Amino acid sequence: MPARYTWTISQRRALIALIFLAGTGLSIEAYRHPIEYSDPPPASGPRTNDLADRMDPNTATAAELSSIPNLGPKHADAIIAYRESFTSSHPGQRAYEKIEDLTKVKGIGRTTAEKLAAHLTFDEPATQPADWPGNPTSRQAG
Repeated sequence: MPARYTWTISQRRALIALIFLAGTGLSIEAYRHPIEYSDPPPASGPRTNDLADRMDPNTATAAELSSIPNLGPKHADAIIAYRESFTSSHPGQRAYEKIEDLTKVKGIGRTTAEKLAAHLTFDEPATQPADWPGNPTSRQAG
């Protein structure tokens, strides 16, 4: 049977001293920089509603809409088709102003629209002043 290595008394003392010093250093560091937790933690973060998981059906692509749970590519394509036909016949207007507007899409009823509400936002588009430089109807002196 092979001989087992045993620690000498001085090696054991050195190991105990190193463990004690490391523990003391960590304790001092924890005392100097405590971690504080709110009690109880908030139910949601301050910017929960700003997360990218909510999208505007007026600007979302088919791939983005398809990523919504319980909304497949068929319904996403139908939402986009309705949006495009609406905007071509009503220039300057948004196809979806509120969640109920989704019920105008074939295959989406009130229940489906309510399930989608948590994943959609209906933000107003940013309006530009009439004389902003990119406005094609603005008249600039030149």
